[in-house]
Amino acid sequence: MKLFTTTFATALLVGALAGCDQGSNDTKNAATAADGGGRAVYDASLPQGLDAPASNRPSYGSPIPFTAGNDLAYVDVMIPHLGEGVTAADQEIARGMRPDVKMLATRVRQETMDAISQLQGARTALAGAAEPPTPARDPHAEQTMMQLMSQSGMSLYDLFLQTLIAHHAQDIVTSQRALSNLETMTVRGLADHLRQTDASEIGEAQALREKQQPPPPVDAGP
Repeated sequence: MKLFTTTFATALLVGALAGCDQGSNDTKNAATAADGGGRAVYDASLPQGLDAPASNRPSYGSPIPFTAGNDLAYVDVMIPHLGEGVTAADQEIARGMRPDVKMLATRVRQETMDAISQLQGARTALAGAAEPPTPARDPHAEQTMMQLMSQSGMSLYDLFLQTLIAHHAQDIVTSQRALSNLETMTVRGLADHLRQTDASEIGEAQALREKQQPPPPVDAGP
């Protein structure tokens, strides 16, 4: 399982990074602009963390694909993103019927909650507040969550596993792209831990998707 997990996650990451890097030179400085005096200013369409000292405000190197320019930018993106993962796991835990998938969802939820708590602690140290700015709406994520909330039982588990794989892949890419810009030991350690944990869980989710489950018994009636 370890070899499978590492190989699958590595291939996934290489492919994702290759796609993300396409055209990145054109967007490298898209998150900042110059005012009349030639000074860099932040794009108002991006969350700024204005309650923080200027030196600790998020620095965005490339919005498409997103690259966190410093520790605070990474934390501010990851906290709400991981929160989506908790909500997805809650759906499987509450209404799923496949025990092995529910067990994975329970573990993922706890690990994600722990990561959020640590990221909030890091944000408090960086900016004096645990909660990040409210992120922009993500219609795709909202649609996925609505689909998860509308399913139950056996029809829910495969949708949850697909969502987990895609969500974790995004975590890995975001963390990978941010690492070279992260400075504090705490945030760098969290980013590296998330990469490794998510890669392992992607392998588990893929294996569970491929595992055949017996059909539910048919009630023959009286």
